[in-house]
Amino acid sequence: MALETRNIQIPYVFLMNWLYYKTNRNIMVPIVFHISAGFFNEIFMTHPDSKIIQTLLLLILTVFIVFKERDFFFKRDILLD
Repeated sequence: MALETRNIQIPYVFLMNWLYYKTNRNIMVPIVFHISAGFFNEIFMTHPDSKIIQTLLLLILTVFIVFKERDFFFKRDILLD
């Protein structure tokens, strides 16, 4: 696996998990997101160098979502029985 592929996975995994939990664990939303991302990469036949731009855009979106949803990502409720 190339270094670029691993780098793009970090923000992508954050977005996939955020979508999954924000839709009350509806697995169809991340599946559609995953399929559409792969589909559009194939339709537009993106050059491997354009993956850098895609990674940066995903990273910016991920940072924005993590910043906006700080409580979701960093707050942990302790459940005591």
